[in-house]
Amino acid sequence: MTTEPLRLFFAVPAPAAVRADLARALGRLHRDWRPVQPHQMHLTLAFLGAVPADRLAVVLAAGQQAAARVGPFPLRLGDTDCFPNQQQPRVLYVQVAAPPLLRLASDLQAALAEWADAKPFRPHLTLARQRAAGRPPHHAMRFDHAWTVESFDLIRSDLGHGRAEHTVLQTFRLTGPAPAPAD
Repeated sequence: MTTEPLRLFFAVPAPAAVRADLARALGRLHRDWRPVQPHQMHLTLAFLGAVPADRLAVVLAAGQQAAARVGPFPLRLGDTDCFPNQQQPRVLYVQVAAPPLLRLASDLQAALAEWADAKPFRPHLTLARQRAAGRPPHHAMRFDHAWTVESFDLIRSDLGHGRAEHTVLQTFRLTGPAPAPAD
């Protein structure tokens, strides 16, 4: 009997109040843009893709180890931007500032290099995707939200008909040392 691989990623979920505010702002986007559903707003730390189900224990152990190396830390949202660029926008996102995110992402990608996406980590929270190429968002947005990140999740993404469905498989509490204060 074979088991289907699991499509997995690690992410920091956005708090409910932040998701609600982002969703209100996205209501002003042109219909060419498809907003992310508020319950799925997150900051991806490491996308693993298809992981054999019998290797899930390895993924969980890597999450535990990464969580033990970083303590709770402040995170701040900033300006919006587009991937790949403003001239050819495909994804609208909000920039994120929090150096400990880089540490978490690096630790997870190093431990799970067999599956982790090799692209450089760019901390961001995806807001919307372009339905058809070409039209930039009609206005820039700035979000001045901040919160303390105390955990991250391992999420299974199921691609079915329409949008992906996300299921949290495990939450990892950050138990490491507190980050040094910013100068």
